[in-house]
Amino acid sequence: MTKAALNHNVLYIEPISHPEFLCHVVFAKGRTLPMKTAAEHHIDHVLIECFGASIASRKLNVKRAHNIKRLVPIIIDDTHDFVMFPLHSCKYNNAIWLNLRHVMKFIPTESGTMITFRTGDTMHTHIDTRVCENQYRRALEVLDYFKKFKHLNISYTIE
Repeated sequence: MTKAALNHNVLYIEPISHPEFLCHVVFAKGRTLPMKTAAEHHIDHVLIECFGASIASRKLNVKRAHNIKRLVPIIIDDTHDFVMFPLHSCKYNNAIWLNLRHVMKFIPTESGTMITFRTGDTMHTHIDTRVCENQYRRALEVLDYFKKFKHLNISYTIE
């Protein structure tokens, strides 16, 4: 796994049913990259390898700063305002993770939500539209808060 498997061009990471792979990273125009690990493990590996911080430490900072206890959005790369946020929690840490930068809108359907990305791609999920919108709002708040602290040259971590 390399940084190329998780960059700001990623639309989302989605669990899949496959004998070898647990999830795939989806890019524009339906290009996918299958991964043998769960989504959260993949994100954690890239964060440690490329940025020197684990997903647990980034979650802890967001939890302390925003009092978010579940479904914590993660700032992957502050240079590109790259934020991933989960849509549901799973005991196997294999949730759907969306890239905040590419999400355009959530459209309610009879069986869940249709997510439209700014590339024109769409994805259907069985997750309720309100949950998707709440997670999107949380991710925006985390990014906004982080940018303000970064602009003021104040440490984002809370001790």
